[in-house]
Amino acid sequence: MLLRLVKNLFARPATSAHSSKPISTQEQAQTLFHRGDFRSAILAYRSYLEEFPHDVLALNDLGCCLANTGDDAGAAAVFDQAFSLDDAYLPVVVNHAKAIADRQMSGEALPYLRQAKVYDADFYASDAVLGAIALAMGNAELACQRAKRAWLASFDNLRLANCYLLNCAYHDIDEAQLAAEHRFWAETLAPRAQADDAETCDASLTALPERSSKIRIGYWSPDFRNHSVRYFFRPLLENHDRDRFEIVLYHDIPKSDEYTARIREKADHFIDVSDLPDARFVALIRSHQLDVLIELAGHTSNNRVNLLQECLATVQLSGLGYPPTTGLGTIDGKFLDIHLADADSARYYAEMPLVLPNSFWCFDPMEEAPIEPVPAAVRNGYPTFACIGNIAKIGDRTLACWAEILHRVPDARLLLRSISFNDPAALDAMRERVGNAGIALERVDFRGPAGGADFFASYNDVDIVLDTYPFNGGTTSCFATYMGVPIVSLAGKSLISRMGRSILNNLDLADWVVDDAAAYVERAVAGAADVSFLARFRVEARERFSRTALGNGKLFAEQLEHSCTELLQAKRDGVPCHEDAVAPLPAQELVRRAYGVLRFGQYEAAQRIVDYCLRAYPACGTAHILNTQRLTADGKYDEAAAYLLERVEGFDAGDRFAVWVNIARFQLLLGRDEECRKVVALAATAVGEDASDRAQLRMLETCLKVRAGNRAVAGARQPSVAAMRIMVLIVVDDPAAFERKRDDIASRCELPAGVGLDFLRCSEQHKTRVYSAVLREPSADIVVIVHKNIDIHSASFFRDVVSTLAHCDLLGIAGARSWDRLDWRHSPADNKAASFMVPSGEKEGCFEMQQMGLERSAAVHGLSVLDGSVLALNRARLAGIAGLGEFDPLLEDGAALMEEDLSHRAHLAGLRLAVHQSLGVVMDWRLALRNQHLGEVRWQLTQHYGFDPLTLRDEDRTIISVPVGSPDEGVAVQQLFFEDSV
Repeated sequence: MLLRLVKNLFARPATSAHSSKPISTQEQAQTLFHRGDFRSAILAYRSYLEEFPHDVLALNDLGCCLANTGDDAGAAAVFDQAFSLDDAYLPVVVNHAKAIADRQMSGEALPYLRQAKVYDADFYASDAVLGAIALAMGNAELACQRAKRAWLASFDNLRLANCYLLNCAYHDIDEAQLAAEHRFWAETLAPRAQADDAETCDASLTALPERSSKIRIGYWSPDFRNHSVRYFFRPLLENHDRDRFEIVLYHDIPKSDEYTARIREKADHFIDVSDLPDARFVALIRSHQLDVLIELAGHTSNNRVNLLQECLATVQLSGLGYPPTTGLGTIDGKFLDIHLADADSARYYAEMPLVLPNSFWCFDPMEEAPIEPVPAAVRNGYPTFACIGNIAKIGDRTLACWAEILHRVPDARLLLRSISFNDPAALDAMRERVGNAGIALERVDFRGPAGGADFFASYNDVDIVLDTYPFNGGTTSCFATYMGVPIVSLAGKSLISRMGRSILNNLDLADWVVDDAAAYVERAVAGAADVSFLARFRVEARERFSRTALGNGKLFAEQLEHSCTELLQAKRDGVPCHEDAVAPLPAQELVRRAYGVLRFGQYEAAQRIVDYCLRAYPACGTAHILNTQRLTADGKYDEAAAYLLERVEGFDAGDRFAVWVNIARFQLLLGRDEECRKVVALAATAVGEDASDRAQLRMLETCLKVRAGNRAVAGARQPSVAAMRIMVLIVVDDPAAFERKRDDIASRCELPAGVGLDFLRCSEQHKTRVYSAVLREPSADIVVIVHKNIDIHSASFFRDVVSTLAHCDLLGIAGARSWDRLDWRHSPADNKAASFMVPSGEKEGCFEMQQMGLERSAAVHGLSVLDGSVLALNRARLAGIAGLGEFDPLLEDGAALMEEDLSHRAHLAGLRLAVHQSLGVVMDWRLALRNQHLGEVRWQLTQHYGFDPLTLRDEDRTIISVPVGSPDEGVAVQQLFFEDSV
């Protein structure tokens, strides 16, 4: 299948290309899908697919919608159907890989994802699935990086945002930064489309009785089922004061089980809203006139917490299911307790900390769970430490502590239990991490999950649980202490790292809470030696639970009811609830994200990020530059320049250079050279030591010199070269286009004395045959390959080619010193060199001179790969190496990658590669080279050269550029710029 994947990589499957389709239905479904209204999209896609059941794109999107709403079984069935119809369409292949990974067979999913990344490195879904696999393998840092890339590529995809935020919770980052990430999400959230609010609900199914004097409180969750939330919600639900409170439950997932039934029977009203579109759900919940609405999911799976950006009830609260802040200031409160909250809490929650007097939750499994009274250490003859749960919580700092504990207690064992260990790849990854931490693997037991009574009983094999940091255990820590096993917990600053502190303080185990790694180790070592306490706690655990709100549902319900009632009254009285102190992400990070979102054409989303940045950092000059894109998109360069000029004095000093540069660009586009000269002089006063900034300033100054009449000084007349002939191969299918390009080159480019010139048209689909023949043709000394997207405007082009090829064997306009990744153009600046012109994307008829890399000399030697759009070859040198004149026909339909491969093969054979940065070449990005099998070609080269597409590498996309009025002006700027740089 993997080789067939190339067939439809970049095209809609043939099964989907029907001109007679009811486009309105299809477009409606797609609009709803991209808006994130998955439930409405499901209805639209199903209606559409009734008529066109083989539309693979629609099936794939329907599967995504079903997955987003929690219908995993339905999604899997749809993805299987789509894959059976077309196993070569990229999104279907990635979702197929996800289905494999979800079955905990990551090793089998990775080949599909590896190839998908080669075919389309920017396809967000590949990064999303790779992030999920990384998290399952315990690599939270990589999971965050992947999830962030996916989110920025599809910014209004709520599922991707939730994945990133949840991954950040697992990653060992500062807790203030974690809060800032959530605030960023909330502040840049797309508002819900209000046009759908006219939709009404089916009153016969959803209407509630007339309001009574009771407080109407609603609980909203996708987890009223066999889910960890049930251990905390049922004790609350079953102990609510029904004389004072009317309970409404909103079940938001298409899954039910025996626990759903138990929860349903204890509610006054139980409403399945899982199939309600957002607009209908909002209308429904507002019609119920709730006094209090408590959401229980946060940013965990299958949530719709984004809807709480609007007011759906008098008081909106968050609790139980998600430790970090939601980020939404429209949520009035978040449940904390006295062991969690302090004077600094406002830094970590957008919601008001609603501080309960004992515990922020109540744990009661409501199942039989007998405790073995004799500690495992006594039964086994050695102590057993354990960590149970998601291995993504186990960071390097935690592993280092465990290594020291096991060193200090030489007869102890460590038990790790996780559902992740059902996946062989995750188990191997965790074993490697444990070993690298200095822990002997023979002292560690890796066990898969246990269920039901076996899970409770598994804690009887444990003496002490070692908590994770900064994401403490929650449910698993409650289980451990409920089963008489104490935990050692390192506490941080907010709920996510203080869950252990709350649990232990409620159980009178405050001395098991520590503040640093050294104390963590000491507490664990001392605990293992105190066998009498371990035995005593097993006997006392349940009684300790019962006397505190942590384990006493009646007490917890009373305390929660009291807090809700007080907050409700304060809200009705107009008392301001809370003003959070969550700091925003740094300004430059916000700007980077805006640029990242813009790269994928998401202009509205980028503008929301810019708007948020300017609210938080009014003096951020780079954000103001981005803000001018509203004007420049309409060609209003004058207004854009005026906007920046009016504000520049108030900008941060470090941003002013970039601001002056952009104003200068606007003036150049407007043809106002004198105004531009003044601005460039101001830019010179603000430039720092950054090499790229200094090069940018010099390029602007060079452009102004050219417009003032200065040109590069012509060198001394070059001596005549030995008689030689240059063969120009123009790769183009259209004979008329060949003739135009031939005539342009012949008329513009001067030939050195003694040099003859020939032209040959090469069809794009016959390159291998023509290239091989020309490289064998002894009459050609130099072969110049020019693709149809290339125009040459420098009169000295052939002179520069001949003189430079005297010191190298292959010459191009762009290249890299090392080819360590297929997309070498994104490698670090010191690895590449490139200079050419492109048609302007800003102003019709204008061009951009662009330069990449740190090289400032015209000729750059010592490269290993060259851009294949235009190449000059020393034919005899290439012909003298066996095999270089042979080409793989598979590469022919891969744009100019066949030529890049040729250049690298020449490098490996010992030939010399160089770039000349003032050849006066225009590369027209509007003309696509033949690329019917681009994905397959990329995969072929990736395999051949051993590139690893799953390795995340630092990327540099910096381009130094200046607008020029014509290619001739660009040639003059290019030549003077590199002459001045010598």
